[in-house]
Amino acid sequence: VPGRWPYSLHLLHEHGFKVHLAAREPHELALGFDESAAPRIHKSGSFGVCGTIWITDDLLKRRTSLRAIAKRVYLSRHLSRMDLIFTFSKATPMLLARELRVPLSRVKYIPLGIDTRFYPLAPYSSQPMVLSVGNDRARDLQTLYSAYEIVSNTLPTVELVVQTSDPRPAPTGVMRVERFRDHAELRAQYQRSSVVAVASHPNLYTSGSTVALEAQATGRPVVITGTPGMDEYVRDGISGYLVAPHNPAQMAQRIIDLLANPTIGARLGGNGAQRVRRANSDEAMVATMAAYISDAKANMR
Repeated sequence: VPGRWPYSLHLLHEHGFKVHLAAREPHELALGFDESAAPRIHKSGSFGVCGTIWITDDLLKRRTSLRAIAKRVYLSRHLSRMDLIFTFSKATPMLLARELRVPLSRVKYIPLGIDTRFYPLAPYSSQPMVLSVGNDRARDLQTLYSAYEIVSNTLPTVELVVQTSDPRPAPTGVMRVERFRDHAELRAQYQRSSVVAVASHPNLYTSGSTVALEAQATGRPVVITGTPGMDEYVRDGISGYLVAPHNPAQMAQRIIDLLANPTIGARLGGNGAQRVRRANSDEAMVATMAAYISDAKANMR
């Protein structure tokens, strides 16, 4: 699987940290990748470091169920007590600082990283196939399916694949896979594809960024919804295309453009593979994280 630990956090040991996975005894520092870990980190009494993902959008939802409000308040209370808060979207630091009522200096943006060793650059596919992957709550399956229908009507021989747990039936000619067997099968699907497409509803946590980075690492151009912060992960016209939310016609046209011009697709995919290895490897992410942690601890002495 990619990384020995999720998102390769074991690499912190290369930066002077002695790391233990899910240790229950007290430690000098406790770290979690997303907000669900904040309560346990706070209760540990350690120097607390926590990443954030979905809470950024939840904080903006003023009207929702009582249960959702209670969960938001619970997580926010524990997050606000963290010594350092990470976000993986450049669109959210000021929002987090304001809504959690913490100094902006405690909220740090870190570009997301992936295990580029697990997703090596592969020769560009000679058989046209469009792949979409992902199940998070911001995914916009309606827009994706509508875009796929346009592509299918224009290029009937193109293979269209979507991996989703959403039970809605796929359009005619679209293969729906509920889940891939493992990360190795996912990697093989990226390598078999010629374009990777992700449609998302408006969100602030860059839904689809992990898929975008994995796809680019294998050398595949990405067509993805241009939500705030996504331009840090996919460079429009350089490693793929950013399209407007809820615009299946624009998404379909960008996919068709790439399928009709495989030389351009291969060039954009190659650009993405180079940039991911330079700016979005797991080593780069963990190095940035380690530097912020060390600075924060030094400033508390």
